[in-house]
Amino acid sequence: MTKFQSMKSVREFSDCDDLFERRLIQDIQQNGFSVVHQPGSCYTVGLWHGHRHAELIVFGLPAERGQLLLHQAVKDIHGGQSLKLGHPIDRLTEEYTLRAFAVNVQHHREYLSYNRWFYRGDGFQAWQLVWPDADHQFPDDPRHPRRLRELQPQLQ
Repeated sequence: MTKFQSMKSVREFSDCDDLFERRLIQDIQQNGFSVVHQPGSCYTVGLWHGHRHAELIVFGLPAERGQLLLHQAVKDIHGGQSLKLGHPIDRLTEEYTLRAFAVNVQHHREYLSYNRWFYRGDGFQAWQLVWPDADHQFPDDPRHPRRLRELQPQLQ
């Protein structure tokens, strides 16, 4: 058996070095995912493992709002509602339509560090949920205000 074959695919409770990692693993075991908050972003951990759905990340929202949005997205995924890349997603919030874009693996290290820890590397997919301004312009539109565009780095 090679070293690669004997490697565990994801982290387990026994792999945890601190209370945060233990809580993360416990959430994934109980709920099929967890949400991590970092300054300026929230993202899921465990969706790829338990549901073969891309992990989700959202930027520029208050932590509570970001967490609620991700929980609603996971609820939809569990209910059989698929999110489609680049297509409008209007069922997650009544306030605005979102779009999902694939995250380039080069951004995993900077923005999805606990996914890299959990999956022992970059062996997962991730999508960024992007929200528009009050005029329904997304960050890739030149009319989107620069101050709002800076809140949502484009990870494609």
